[in-house]
Amino acid sequence: MVAALWNDVVVEYGPAGTALVRIFAEGDPSGNTALDPRLVPAGHVALGMRGQGGRAYWGGQEVPAEVVHAVLVRLGLAERPRLLLVPEALAGEDPIGERLARLAVGVSNIATDLRVRIDLRNWTVLAAHAAVGSDRRLQVAALGRFRVVVRQPDGRLTYIELYPTIPPGNDVELDGDWWEPGGPRAGNATSPGSSGSI
Repeated sequence: MVAALWNDVVVEYGPAGTALVRIFAEGDPSGNTALDPRLVPAGHVALGMRGQGGRAYWGGQEVPAEVVHAVLVRLGLAERPRLLLVPEALAGEDPIGERLARLAVGVSNIATDLRVRIDLRNWTVLAAHAAVGSDRRLQVAALGRFRVVVRQPDGRLTYIELYPTIPPGNDVELDGDWWEPGGPRAGNATSPGSSGSI
């Protein structure tokens, strides 16, 4: 599967050793949204994909954690701490956020069990059930939290609770230009400023 999706892997490098990896199928509107590597914490790699219920998707197909990890290995980024811009990456049983952590001992994986939204104006990443209303303001139904998941040398997964935003403690501007990667199918992405259901 790595060979099949490889042409849809886009990598941008930013300041402070950051990298932004996006894996969206050709023609997927989420892949056309301009993201900036400045949203990535120093030294981290951010991974943007569609996601729902603890699974990551490319072109409507579930992508196993082993394939995502193989892409990161091929890019030379597998040993860097990760920010998963994958909606619901920690939701459900055996979610992709935990499966990725199991594949790289000691590597931090920052993820959430809720939707992921990004303010394209100030690069705040938000964990929340939220939608953009008809007044073009973000309507938050429930704030979540990001968590760091790490596999320890003895095989245990450990968790550290973080803030609802990355960077931690950033203000959530309700009138921002909010975008989210969306669920499994290309038809349910929300473009900047568009509405979506909570």
